[in-house]
Amino acid sequence: MSANFIPQIFQPRESRWIQLRQRPVISWFTGLPGTGKSSLANAADQAFTAQERHTMVLDGDNLRGGINSNLGFSAADRDENERRPAEVAVLTAEAGLVVLVSLISPLCAEGANARHIARGLSFLEVFDNTPLPICESRDPKGLYQRARAGEILDRVEFG
Repeated sequence: MSANFIPQIFQPRESRWIQLRQRPVISWFTGLPGTGKSSLANAADQAFTAQERHTMVLDGDNLRGGINSNLGFSAADRDENERRPAEVAVLTAEAGLVVLVSLISPLCAEGANARHIARGLSFLEVFDNTPLPICESRDPKGLYQRARAGEILDRVEFG
């Protein structure tokens, strides 16, 4: 920890949870491209909203177009692509929201790292194990077709 960094103490997070009448949880949806992670997160978001629960969805595609737009697919960039949403999820959960994160997270270590970052908060990892042929048939971005053509070589989920 840097000498220039002094953590600030604010209102206890539990008081916000009481005010919102809910306990936060981070649900980390993982799986291959095309499994339906975003659809699951969206359905969970709608169900929680119908129960008047406060939620936030962090979707990998949306994050790649925003806070992760400067990242590529090197090992270091993939790690950072997982770390940033985990940090945002923690901040959001500490504010009392149910956080629904939808990311490929192709390596077990990435989910473990997110769980470590979220220590002290409820964390649920949901692996969507949709069969590969179904993922390939959905393939809205053409990733599987491009991978089979040898156009995508730096993506671990196709390795």
